[in-house]
Amino acid sequence: MEKGAEGFSTRRQDFVYLLLAAVIAHRISLIVYRLYLSPLAKFPGPKIAAATSWYEGFWDLWNAQFPEVVKDMHEKYGPIVRINPRELVIQDADFYSQLYVPGGKRRTHTIMGMRAGLGMSDAIATTSQHELHHMRRKAVEGFFSKQSVTRMESRIHHEARRLDEKLRQLSGTEQVIHLDHAFSCVTGDLAAQFACGESPELIDEFEFNPEWHNSLMGILTMVPYVRNFPWINNVMRLVPVWVLKALNPELAGFRIFHLFSEGRIETIKREMNDQSKDDENTKSSIFHHILRSDLPEAEKATDRLNREAFALLAAGTITTAGTMTLITYFVLENPNIEKRLRQDLHQVTACYPETVPRWADLEKVTFLTACIKEGLRYVCNSPDEFDESEAE
Repeated sequence: MEKGAEGFSTRRQDFVYLLLAAVIAHRISLIVYRLYLSPLAKFPGPKIAAATSWYEGFWDLWNAQFPEVVKDMHEKYGPIVRINPRELVIQDADFYSQLYVPGGKRRTHTIMGMRAGLGMSDAIATTSQHELHHMRRKAVEGFFSKQSVTRMESRIHHEARRLDEKLRQLSGTEQVIHLDHAFSCVTGDLAAQFACGESPELIDEFEFNPEWHNSLMGILTMVPYVRNFPWINNVMRLVPVWVLKALNPELAGFRIFHLFSEGRIETIKREMNDQSKDDENTKSSIFHHILRSDLPEAEKATDRLNREAFALLAAGTITTAGTMTLITYFVLENPNIEKRLRQDLHQVTACYPETVPRWADLEKVTFLTACIKEGLRYVCNSPDEFDESEAE
């Protein structure tokens, strides 16, 4: 018995050693491939960044200052640098037209390392395969035309009036107004109306609904974590919101926004099931259109549309509100710019509030357009990640 037990123990020990050796050999071969055989091996950058994603992960999790590290890389290595085993960062505006090309010129497959962690792996914006992305985008591209946005102008006017009314009510009260909260409510209402056909009327909430803004900030705060540990989102789905609030309010905010997005899809499907096909009062929105389209049934699955809703509502709210906040700050911080903008706007706002200026008139105010474009230049970049096959 002792010999048998000893033999079993030896075999188990040998198996552990063999498994450990296999893991080490795999990691070494992977590092060799990344450093010398990968299509990205020819591009400059720190060798440790090319060998392992943990270099990026360290800076992401340590102080969320990896963009500053990338900036230093550009100063040392040039306009194109390899920041991890699978990604390049390009700091060259002239290269934009070569990278972003029509589908007829080159089929481009993208990757997005954090899409699964954020819970939007099936969204249009994060679809990797070129043909699948084209099919999904084609079904809704009409909603992103200037004509489609113009059709929503009355709703935008309503939201602008409500914001103006609330700001006037608060005028002289010495109450601090968080413009980022206010703009988050405005863009949240409009994004929900545009995507789902119904606004949650966040603008009417007390003090511009701080919890809504905090849920948006929770998404941004979670980005470094879900990029490095994609499984976090799946774990959070199993934990009640009240527990997340007790552990970490930002985690709770991230989950609350997911629940809000999922609730929109459930409501739309329930409404459409209750309506007759000939109902003339059917709502028009991105998701109503998707569900009525001839897309494959798999594309209309609730789980996929939940992820699409999260992506559309988060992107439509966070980016627009952030841009509006930044532009407002810089205008108010620079008295000369504020004075010039007020003077130029007077020609189209003289009859306000009796008449709200149309976008067709506002876009003729060149200084307003310049302020908007400068704000977009500050806020926006092109963060897409492309598959290694695009390295050529």
